Formats: sequence, structure tokens, C-alpha cells
Amino acid sequence: MPIKKRTASTPIRVQSAFDQFVASESTTGIILIAAIIIALVVSNSGLSLDYQQLLSHPLLLEHHQHTMTVLDWINDGLMTLFFLSVGMEIKREMAEGELATGGLGMLPITAALGGMLFPALIFLAFNFSNEFRNGWAIPTATDIAFSLGILSLLGNHIVRGLRVFVASLAIIDDLGAIIIIAIFYSNQLNGYYLLLSLLCIFLLYLCKRFKQVSIFFYLVIGTVLWYAMLEAGIHPTLAGVATGILIPHSPGAIRFEKRLNSLVAFAIVPIFALANAAVPIEIHSFSQLLFRPLSLGIILGLFIGKPLGIYLFSLMTLKLKKATLPIGINKKILFGAAILCGVGFTMSLFINQLAFTMMPEAMQSSKIAILCGSILSGVCGYSYLRFQVKDKT
Repeated sequence: MPIKKRTASTPIRVQSAFDQFVASESTTGIILIAAIIIALVVSNSGLSLDYQQLLSHPLLLEHHQHTMTVLDWINDGLMTLFFLSVGMEIKREMAEGELATGGLGMLPITAALGGMLFPALIFLAFNFSNEFRNGWAIPTATDIAFSLGILSLLGNHIVRGLRVFVASLAIIDDLGAIIIIAIFYSNQLNGYYLLLSLLCIFLLYLCKRFKQVSIFFYLVIGTVLWYAMLEAGIHPTLAGVATGILIPHSPGAIRFEKRLNSLVAFAIVPIFALANAAVPIEIHSFSQLLFRPLSLGIILGLFIGKPLGIYLFSLMTLKLKKATLPIGINKKILFGAAILCGVGFTMSLFINQLAFTMMPEAMQSSKIAILCGSILSGVCGYSYLRFQVKDKT
């Protein structure tokens, strides 16, 4: 099947929207670094106890299974807006963005599949026979903000095609993580609220089908969907994804998405980092913790499994002539991008919170492992790419 190539008639506004998205995510990555540092400093200081008490403080809604705490509202409430943004990004890119072009689209799709499969296998190789195996999905994610933020540090040496590839791969990665959460990390389902959830999704579809373009209708139905999914035992952040995908493309939606992306980039994701990266680190037991099967599965999954899966699946796709490399990228630079995609901070922490809700010690250990694996991938990916672009110039 011939590969669809970008032509001169490709709308400039799509490229501009993508470039704005990349710039926003790059800035978010820098803000995230600051948020992580603050969270680590606070959690290892005299303020640690007060900080944890604040996060565990009950707030407003009493769910049938547990009372919603401040941390729950961050992870289940604010992060729904993050997933709403992700849903709108996936819809736009698949419809008319970079992923709509055959050659560029197939490469990040297959690369993302390899980048999810290999880390999961490495994690299970260490943890299949113990109580931590439910965390197999933790090292499968790529953090869009961090990966693009690190790429931005290389300045104009990095061609646009590399940013497109990394961002597209991370978006597909997010979609894969969403599917994983829906299938493997939802609780026992409540039939009544499950039907209400399906009804809300159907109403969203009808609004789109009959070209109801007022964002207000989608947000109201999406809010009801969020509560129905919470009570149904489905992770409520998926309401954001469903709503985002079903909001039709319109001038109003474009304006809303820009505002939402700013809110997510400069407020929601940093707040999530502040709440979830607060990990007390005991220096005397740090090395022992890193060599636990749980930690090794996550660190090696991110640092080894992620680049290995992405690179091998990319080579396979290129060999089968199902895709082409973006202009200005060779296989060495592709490998550097694969290393960089081992930065799995935001979504990895999110899946960790779902996988080990009832195992707080495992959750804390996993957070440290996620930080270590992501730092390794970020530093090595940046160093390798910097060497490659210098060598190229």
C-alpha cells in the first residue's frame, strides 16, 4: 500500500497547532522538573508529615467505597482534565495531524506497541511470581512533557521530524495506557452506574452526530459521566478521554482546547507531580531498595525495555516498507529518541497509584524506581542525542 506523503497543500494551521502543542509540552517538562524537586525536598524535610496529612484530608464527596481525599481529587478529578486534553489531542492528530499521514503515522504506532510490550515483559520477568505483578504496566508509558522538554534543551540542532516522532509516539502511548487502565485497573463493576456511563457516552455521540457544537453540553454530560464511572468501578479519568474524543472539531473546540492545554500544562500536571512525587528517601536503605525485583523491573523496563522495543519495532516497520523515517532523522538519532522515550514519569506514577492502591510500601518503592528509571533515560537520551547532532554537524 503506497505511503501517503505530506504535500504542499497540507494545511499550515495543523502544523502550527502541532508546533504550539510541542512548545507547550516542552515548557511543561521544565516546570515538572521544578515540581519534582520541590516535592522531594518537602517530603524529606520537617514538613513531610504536614504535607502527607494535607493530601490525605477528606474533601466533600463521600464515595460508596471510600471518602475522597485531597489526593483522590487530584488523581481522579484534576487528572480527568488532563485526560480530556489527551483525548482531544488523539482525535485531532488522528483526524488531520501528523498521525493522519500514512508514512509518519505507522512508524510511531508500531514503535509505541514495541515500547509497551518489552517493558511489560521485563517487569514480569522479575515479578511474575510475586505479589507485585499487578504493576506490569508501570514502565510502559512515555511522558510527553518530559521527553519534549529534554528535546527542547538541544535547541535548533533537533529537526522538527524528531519532535513529531517523539510526540506522536507519546500520544499513542497515552492511548495504550488508557486502554490498559480501562481493562486491567477498573474495580468490580456496578451494573446500574455502568448503564448510566454507557448512556452518557451515547448522549455525547448524539451531540456530535447532530453537530451540537456548544462545548457546554459536552462538559455537562462529561461531568455526569465522570461520576457514573466513579460509582461504576471504572476509573473516572476515562470520562475525560471519552468526552475529548467525542467533542467535534470546531472553532469553539479549538479555543477551548488551547485554554485547557494551558491549564493542564501550567497547573494540573505540576500539581499532580507535587502530590505524587513526594517520596521520603532513606539514604542508608536506598541501594537495597533499588535492587528489589519490583524496582529492577521498573528501572530496567524504562531504561532497557522501552528503547529496545521502540527501536526494534521501528526497524521492523522500516524493513517491511510500511513507513519511512522523518526527514533529517537517521537510525542513530532514532535510537536516541527511543532511549529518551524511557522517561515515563506522569503516566507511570498514575498507573502505579492504581496498581498498588492497597500496598502503600510498594507504591512508595515504585515511585523511587520510576524517578530513577526516568532520570537514567532522560540523561542518557539527552547525552546520546547531543553527541549525535554534534557529530552530524
